[in-house]
Amino acid sequence: MFSRGDYVAKKTGDYAFVGTVQLDGDKRGGEWRCAVEDDRGTLHIFSEAHLRPATQAEIETFKSGAAVLEECKKLKIHLAIALSELKNGNATNNVPDLLEAMAAKLHSLCGSEEPYTTIIRVAQSRASSMRECIHALKLLGV
Repeated sequence: MFSRGDYVAKKTGDYAFVGTVQLDGDKRGGEWRCAVEDDRGTLHIFSEAHLRPATQAEIETFKSGAAVLEECKKLKIHLAIALSELKNGNATNNVPDLLEAMAAKLHSLCGSEEPYTTIIRVAQSRASSMRECIHALKLLGV
């Protein structure tokens, strides 16, 4: 059986899920289950039959994803303030700068181009449209 803190991966089904065991225990009927949290904070409940130990590569990817989210959370606070000012009619140049900083951080952490190219495009166009900024954030899932 797996224990709290173990890195695990789903070994059955048609989708991948890698994370850490957060809770484990027995159901009333005696069957063991655990709650596994992925790098986005999503929890799934699994039985032991559905899990295997995560590979080193999966663990590194998981940690990278968690680091990306942590950096995004920091930038998101500043971005939320800038978007609030923009919504209230206060002119601000912070939104494109913050989007560009977020895209650069994500790119440096992931090395991936998608969906960050859209965010970079929005930032580079110096977009001040709240709709475009929110769309870019939705692509990030933040």
